[in-house]
Amino acid sequence: MNRPEKYRKRTKPDRYGWLVFSDEDAGAQKKRRSAIAAAAASAVIAVSVLVFVLIRPAGGGEDSIGALERGNSDREVELLLHMDYNGYVLDRELNISVLPQRIDAQAAEELFDECEDWLSEELKNGPVFPQTGPGGVSLTWQDTDLNALGIDGPSDIVLTVQMGAGEYTRVSGFTVRFDPAAEDYEKSLDALSGKLGEDLSSNSDGGSLLLPDSAEGASLSWHSVKRQAPVYVIALGTFAAVFIWMSRDDAAEKRLKNRRRMLEAEISNMIFRMILLLNAGLIAESAFAKITEQSAHDGNPLYRAFRDIKMSAEKKNTSFVNELYSFAKASDSQDLLRFAALAYEHSGSGAELAGKLEQERDRMWNTRITDAKARIKEAETKLCFPLVLLLVALIIITAAPSFMSM
Repeated sequence: MNRPEKYRKRTKPDRYGWLVFSDEDAGAQKKRRSAIAAAAASAVIAVSVLVFVLIRPAGGGEDSIGALERGNSDREVELLLHMDYNGYVLDRELNISVLPQRIDAQAAEELFDECEDWLSEELKNGPVFPQTGPGGVSLTWQDTDLNALGIDGPSDIVLTVQMGAGEYTRVSGFTVRFDPAAEDYEKSLDALSGKLGEDLSSNSDGGSLLLPDSAEGASLSWHSVKRQAPVYVIALGTFAAVFIWMSRDDAAEKRLKNRRRMLEAEISNMIFRMILLLNAGLIAESAFAKITEQSAHDGNPLYRAFRDIKMSAEKKNTSFVNELYSFAKASDSQDLLRFAALAYEHSGSGAELAGKLEQERDRMWNTRITDAKARIKEAETKLCFPLVLLLVALIIITAAPSFMSM
């Protein structure tokens, strides 16, 4: 019998192909997984593109809006306000509450009169902007006299305040000495836009809500708001599609990993059966035939491989031991390769092979015990981190009341 060179250079073995058995069509399964992954990836991309198309790009509509129709209940409307004053431009999005038409309630005149007197005293020494007045009146301030802001040097301007008490409001103006600066234009426009939003949201007069085209000297134009185009939707969809495509074989690879684990775990038991048969007087070929026959319905990957090897040996008219050795060389299992090499080299001597297999079985058990101890130590190390976190949490919980009482 011609022996192959034991230490000759071999090509890198297939990592999992040797675990695909004769009753499985690996090519067809791979094509099916690819087709399913491609369909799923295409669906994800199509959905992301559809979402992108349905959500319009940000910006104002082409047509200006002059009025908002009232309904039977409150509703929120998003509008884009474009303001232009002496070359200063501001675009701002506003949420307008369109209230149903109702009858105005009488204002709390005495409380507002008291607040106006108090503000007159407060503003004598310059602009101040309190947020609350006597009696809990809420104060909302605007720089309303925009024309005065263009005058060089100190000037008298009118500060406008909206006073609120419950559902009642009053707008009052106070003349204050003011020294304008360049940034005051933008601040004034921003304040005015806020005031417009509040005023329009509280207006319930008329059959429709009329939107003004000017305020305090600034020209106004109103546009519907369109949301920002979510470009990230397509990016996320593309990422998900790529992930689906790249992971299409993950389940199959996991199944093959499990097969390899089961196969290698069964080698030591199979070696023990071989030793018993060899000590009973059988040679390697006969012992393998006996084991294959006894395991005709065993679903363990090792015995499924044996049945495939037997079929291959019969087709090629060669021995089971030769086919087993070829199969082991193509595999990525060192335990299987060592076992197959021993069987190949001592196939004609049952007693000698039994002794070699005894040594191999002892070596395999010792290796597994060493690996198990190493994994236990690794697990102990990994458990230290959550224990440290738990200790820190306990320290914080214990010490927190003391710090809070200081």
